[in-house]
Amino acid sequence: MPSRHPVLPLCLALGAVASAPARGAADDDTPTRFERIGQAFRSVPDDLGGIARYPVDHWRETRNGLLLVGALVAADKPLTRYWQDHIETSLDGFQLPRSPLHSITNGHAAGEDGWLLAGVGATYLYGFALDDGKAQETGIRATKAVTYSYVVSQLLLKSLTGRRRPLDSLSDGQPDGIRTRNPYDFGHVHAPQWNSDARDSSMPSFHFTMFFSVATVYSRMNDDAWWPYGLAAVGLASNVRGHHHWVSDMVAGALVGTAIGRVVTQSAVDDERLAITPFVEPGGTGIRVSYRF
Repeated sequence: MPSRHPVLPLCLALGAVASAPARGAADDDTPTRFERIGQAFRSVPDDLGGIARYPVDHWRETRNGLLLVGALVAADKPLTRYWQDHIETSLDGFQLPRSPLHSITNGHAAGEDGWLLAGVGATYLYGFALDDGKAQETGIRATKAVTYSYVVSQLLLKSLTGRRRPLDSLSDGQPDGIRTRNPYDFGHVHAPQWNSDARDSSMPSFHFTMFFSVATVYSRMNDDAWWPYGLAAVGLASNVRGHHHWVSDMVAGALVGTAIGRVVTQSAVDDERLAITPFVEPGGTGIRVSYRF
């Protein structure tokens, strides 16, 4: 059975870390530690609006994603059978060691989830302690990405799609009322489930949503670096049989997570593209504005 997720309380705890006002406020316009926290909370409505509008604002991308997921659903039975028989078996035995959060979460964040949350928390605390704006912003935005992934994927989309999970082995398993061999077994709409449950909660994969949303944040905050996706792949490969998903569930989760990561980093990317520089020249003074498309 899938383990329970301690994501929401941990995210709220990480986002609320604060002790005393920073000493020596900056003389320039650079935000202080606590101003960054305030900005993070004030931007939540914009984030949620951006996530809600994403299918409209990026309709071509959304259309292509829906077509891809639809095509994968149609081919899910042979694809997932191949995944189970060849990919999962090749990764049998690979599991990350217990995370630093294992003891403080009563074992609920022992594996890959715990390492992801520990990494996000460490990034934030490093930035906060050393007043490193980029690291603190990355930690804040990654925390928001995890939280939004939980809301969008775990609470909303799983409840609306109501898709049954595949059998552990499509090659020789038998339906048991909870898992199925029918990839079209959707429509079991239910109330949001705060904790992971095997029943009618297959699409999208919350783990893929969360890992891709955080990887997208780290990538975009580090000049579109590739390494965050490599780390996400390692995390997702750990205990791979514990996911219990159709292939299309994993792809759908990755697409949703990428969209969430893009929304929460949009303002940072825009700030990097927009440059406003004052100048003093023999011919006069002024402000030079440039925007990188």
